Amino acid sequence: MNVELEIKARTVKGRPEVHAYLSITNNSQQHAKFEMYRIGMSPDLSPPSENYFEVRLGKSEIPFVGAVKKRAKVTESDFVTLKPGQTIRGSFDLSEAYAWRDPRARYTIWYDNVAPSAPIHFEFKSV
Repeated sequence: MNVELEIKARTVKGRPEVHAYLSITNNSQQHAKFEMYRIGMSPDLSPPSENYFEVRLGKSEIPFVGAVKKRAKVTESDFVTLKPGQTIRGSFDLSEAYAWRDPRARYTIWYDNVAPSAPIHFEFKSV
């Protein structure tokens, strides 16, 4: 699997807005099956209910503070199958999911669930 991550971060009236956009490509020769919620394919740009990302400020890990939600039992309709060579995209709203400390700092984040992404460095833009 090839996982690419894009982050859009800004502060609005002093509050962080952080959106993560995933692109997952099946570069294997077999079909791959993913739970849609874990790859950000829920109907809206929603926060993760589990810690799917690793976020760091320097060497310090930023804790996941999002609401851990119980969901209904996972069924076959909760999955998407990628054919070899196929790409899917998903997104998460991370604004309230992590304890962002300093909007002027440079953070490092990576997705670490179905397959790891490369680390991305980002800073907040003030709006």
